[in-house]
Amino acid sequence: MNVDHEISIESKVPAHHGRRLSLPNAIIRVTCVHVAVGLATLLAYLLSKNETWIRVYFDYAGALFFLVFGGLELFLVVLARRQFYVDEPLRKAWSFIMLASVVRWVGLVFANWFSVPSYINPLFYFVQPWEAQTAVSLKEFGLLLGPIHMLLLAVGLGVVLRLYKRLGILTDLKPFDYFLLALVLGFTLRQGHQIYQLVAQANDRVTLTAILNWVTDPLLSCLLVEAVLIRRAVLSMGWGLISKSWGAYTAAIFLTSLAHMITWADRYGYIPWQTGAIAWYLWFALTAAYALGPAYQLQASIRAKEQLRT
Repeated sequence: MNVDHEISIESKVPAHHGRRLSLPNAIIRVTCVHVAVGLATLLAYLLSKNETWIRVYFDYAGALFFLVFGGLELFLVVLARRQFYVDEPLRKAWSFIMLASVVRWVGLVFANWFSVPSYINPLFYFVQPWEAQTAVSLKEFGLLLGPIHMLLLAVGLGVVLRLYKRLGILTDLKPFDYFLLALVLGFTLRQGHQIYQLVAQANDRVTLTAILNWVTDPLLSCLLVEAVLIRRAVLSMGWGLISKSWGAYTAAIFLTSLAHMITWADRYGYIPWQTGAIAWYLWFALTAAYALGPAYQLQASIRAKEQLRT
């Protein structure tokens, strides 16, 4: 399935398709309801000072959200990859995106399911008594998979970017694109300066864990550059499903950077913890955005094939 042919096909789809509740719309609605419930529990905690509201939400509903939506992302990426023939360049790109999704889902399982002290966690029944250090170790392992996921995703987006460059459909960026890039790159440089100071003052050896944590923000900057270039290229040909697919990846990457910025500001006391709590809910939004990427791509491929048959 040639990419520019696919984009031209989707622009001719009859309007009645949009009136059905599609999978991307279902993902957006479920996520909005989930986040709304989470904000309500946060409000209940602020009013009652009872931590049960927050713990039940994140240890049960939150853990299930990451488990289900991470698995949904992987399932949809596998289906999206199957829409392309073996010799097509986009098949290779989606193969790397699929590997990235596998790593991301495993990371979500360890960091947000196996690490919570709840009855939906199967490890909770075997590790008794449940120790805080156990949860920390499991969570750290899941978080360490983040840079690996980003590296694989960067390779996949790089394949798409190279294809679009060969097709001659790359376009100039808009002011809003430069604003997003400047914000993320500025934060990355700020982090780099802080890391340099920490290394210069530290007497201990630099660990692998620290290195993996340090490369997270540079990888996010690289990913955002790739995603913005790809999205702008397809957006120049119309606001179709392909544009929404890469727009979802752009949103997921930017929201990840934004969550890191808010967490960093909260950790160093630049903002009150109530403002820093926004980052808690951004992780749900960006997880949904990662699932929306392949959902839109799959929907575009299905519509294109329907048009070819009719």
